Amino acid sequence: MPCTRHCGQLQEEIATEWTWANHPRTWLDRDEIRLVSAEAQKIHDDIASGFLTIH
Repeated sequence: MPCTRHCGQLQEEIATEWTWANHPRTWLDRDEIRLVSAEAQKIHDDIASGFLTIH
């Protein structure tokens, strides 16, 4: 069976698990890093969509 779009998502998750320990906030655990990353992504998306403007 050929690889579908889920293979790319799975590969991305695997890469995340391998790189989490290299995160600059070494005092955070994996769940806390995911939370910080999700919040940072939301800020990025809000800026990109024009919802959030930085002056």
